[in-house]
Amino acid sequence: MNKIKILVADNEPVVLEYMRFVLEHWGYQVILANDGKEAIEKALTEIPDIALLDLHMPVMDGIEACAKLKEDPKTSDVIVYFVSGSQAKDLDEDITRYGAKGLIPKPFNFETLQNILKQSLKEKNKRP
Repeated sequence: MNKIKILVADNEPVVLEYMRFVLEHWGYQVILANDGKEAIEKALTEIPDIALLDLHMPVMDGIEACAKLKEDPKTSDVIVYFVSGSQAKDLDEDITRYGAKGLIPKPFNFETLQNILKQSLKEKNKRP
């Protein structure tokens, strides 16, 4: 059986390596990207199940990357979560507008993250 693929895009190398360690420990295949542009490039070749996109990245931010993922037929079914340390109130509108599933706040609560991932994958598998 193929492992679930999770794309993590963040411009902080420490966050990327920490997320790789945790997600691989949980049994996921992890794809790392340093910015939104790299995330799109990797998503088009790797086709992840879930993308965790930091909102604030150079070159292309998480919102623009999400929009590009959702408009491409190859990646439109990828479950996208924004990741951010900011709790701006206008993010709810962006989540809905760009087709993201939700916001995962930093610093991470890994029990919450694990539950979000499991629930999202369960819902994705129920789709026709």
